[in-house]
Amino acid sequence: MNQDTIIGFFSGGLIVSVVTHFLSTSRDARNRREDFRGFLGRWLGATRQATLHDVPKTYMAHVEHLWGYYGKLHKDFFHKRRFKGLCDDIGSLKSEDIQRDAGNYREIIARKIEALIDFV
Repeated sequence: MNQDTIIGFFSGGLIVSVVTHFLSTSRDARNRREDFRGFLGRWLGATRQATLHDVPKTYMAHVEHLWGYYGKLHKDFFHKRRFKGLCDDIGSLKSEDIQRDAGNYREIIARKIEALIDFV
């Protein structure tokens, strides 16, 4: 084997390796986003179907998982600050406020979830 053949063999393998890594990383990010969208859709449905009494419970049951998803997904977004802002926006609601005005907060929560779904 001459030197050109060896260099060609290794550079070709390197290119294949880089492309495979990029495609795998892209697929993993897409799967994480789809999983998150599913979570948000379930949360949105639960919020819309909750009785006024259950709106705060539904919010608290789901918001804790939001931050777990944030930890997994924040590196997948080009607009990281926008993603964090949307998560902060929905994650900073207070249970006491929701209990005081559950009917209004049901719609507020739903709109915030929809904004996050649209972003993802």
